[in-house]
Amino acid sequence: MEPLWKPSLSDINSSNLHQYRLYLKQKYNLAFGDYHELWQWSVDSTELFWASIWDFFEVKSSQDFSSVTDGEQMPKTKWFNNSKLNYVENIFKNKNNGFPAIISLSESRIAKETSWSELEKEVAAIQAVFKNCGIRRETE
Repeated sequence: MEPLWKPSLSDINSSNLHQYRLYLKQKYNLAFGDYHELWQWSVDSTELFWASIWDFFEVKSSQDFSSVTDGEQMPKTKWFNNSKLNYVENIFKNKNNGFPAIISLSESRIAKETSWSELEKEVAAIQAVFKNCGIRRETE
């Protein structure tokens, strides 16, 4: 069966996956022959994999993590112990008004695009509802 689409070399070289592989080569001297090798490494070296993902995507935090996991088996694992971050800040840090924030597809309607400004307004509205309901961040 013929594929419906095949990425160009330019598409491949500009992908996050390709950039991540270059990052791993530069920072950790790790090279992978194909996607499966990279996947296997991510499974075998879970702590290093997730720490490298945190660094590669430049996760913003007010407090860095002390360990990637607490050593518990899934699903009880606690991730990025002691870190403090604002999820919304991380989602919006690379916003680009030249592209939609979300493209939602459905079999029953045409594709719907949500702009970054629309998404920001919707997030602010949800935040206001949470505040009005008395929902606050957990204190330790």
